[in-house]
Amino acid sequence: YINREVNASLSGGELKRIEIATVLARGTKLSIFDEPEAGIDLWSFQNLIQVFEKMRNAIHDSSILIISHQERILGIADVIVVIARDCGVLSDVIQKAHNAGIPVISYDRMINNADTDFYISFDNRKVGEIMAQALVDALPQGGDIFMIQGPLSDNNVHMLKEGFDDTLEDTNLNVVYEANCDGWTAELAVGYMEEALEKYPHVKGIMCGNDDIASQVVQVLAENQLAGNVMVVGQDGDLAACQRIVEGTQYMTAFKSIEDLAKEAAKYVVEIGSGKEASELEGVTEKANDGTYDIPARVLEPTAVTRENIDEVIIDGGFHRRDEGYLNAEYN
Repeated sequence: YINREVNASLSGGELKRIEIATVLARGTKLSIFDEPEAGIDLWSFQNLIQVFEKMRNAIHDSSILIISHQERILGIADVIVVIARDCGVLSDVIQKAHNAGIPVISYDRMINNADTDFYISFDNRKVGEIMAQALVDALPQGGDIFMIQGPLSDNNVHMLKEGFDDTLEDTNLNVVYEANCDGWTAELAVGYMEEALEKYPHVKGIMCGNDDIASQVVQVLAENQLAGNVMVVGQDGDLAACQRIVEGTQYMTAFKSIEDLAKEAAKYVVEIGSGKEASELEGVTEKANDGTYDIPARVLEPTAVTRENIDEVIIDGGFHRRDEGYLNAEYN
């Protein structure tokens, strides 16, 4: 079936099994399976796990990357990389992996109290610091500010807030309103903003948990004829945020190169999977506390991006094209 059309009368499960078999038959150096258990019955999935196990034991010059939400697939892994949405609910799963001798990497978000083998992310406290410093620089006269943040279940949110609050100490900026968007649902920011503006209509600046939340915040500001007059900061370096920066409706984004994070993580996954301890890895010189344990960590630095340096960091860096970033504004 590698180079043939598939009979349309086949069921979804049969098509899924053919898709998987096609990938396996190619014998490539890297095979990626995104939720291979989806759409197939339990018997087929158990057979698939057996195939993966045979490949793991017999092939030493190729890699299989499996993306899954199923705990039952963890046992065949050489390394597990966890991207946690709720940082406090996975410690039992991590313990099972430890009991099986499988190293676990916390990617981007720390898994709380789990004693994972390695943690790689950006310096989220630093993100909060540069957000606060951007508002201090933009608002020398001081004033009231809002914090529309991400969910309390995300450990990164707590680290960001610590850096933000500490940097604002002894300044003339006052946090008068705080809210958290559960599940990183940016649309919740609309209601929070409407409530906050009713109470504090003379707000000078707004810290947004990410650029997606900032998009909703700026929309509400625009509806109240305040866009561009209130300093908005976010994080991630989203294309829409970069467009707002050149337009003048968002002051700063804390840029984090996801490509750099993914490349470094992939390198460390290979090394850990080959038997290296995390403490032996090049560039791993820090520890990060998960609430109970100190974890070997690689922490990357975010960059504050404003109108002054967006061309150098974002455009010249190849993260967004100039015609995209300046879609709604003239390039000078």
